[in-house]
Amino acid sequence: MRIRMTHLLCAGAGAIVFSILLERLCLGGVATGAVAGLLFAAAVRPIGKAAVLPLHGLSLLRYGALLLADMAAATARQMRAVLRPHLFQAAILHLRPAANEQGRVLVANSITLTPGTVTLEENETEYAVLCADPPAQPEARQDVAAHFEKRLPKKGGRS
Repeated sequence: MRIRMTHLLCAGAGAIVFSILLERLCLGGVATGAVAGLLFAAAVRPIGKAAVLPLHGLSLLRYGALLLADMAAATARQMRAVLRPHLFQAAILHLRPAANEQGRVLVANSITLTPGTVTLEENETEYAVLCADPPAQPEARQDVAAHFEKRLPKKGGRS
């Protein structure tokens, strides 16, 4: 069942991405994208077989929906920052991770997808994040990563 869902998700994502790249919705584009997604799933599956995904099913959909909301909010904050009369000072934040390896990768990618932030490096001891308009308070700076980490399943739960 899990393999079918992975293949279905990759085929659907491939079809959507290929249609966006073509800038139109056509049967040939959807079919080509779906085949590309299936090939991607087949190529990546042996590599990721031993890894455990940090999110499954509905929790993954919830995480994605919350990430889209975060991206919209961050876009609005960045637009306000750019339109301010004074310039803002970018900074590199060194944040301590509290997640396992798969969770850290998901959090690092989520930070990078959020406008105004880019994860420069992720390892077991820190995230190095370039932040275009960092929060002034140190507690708020640590929340850049903690905001995403709190959405991951707890260590005792399913992971």
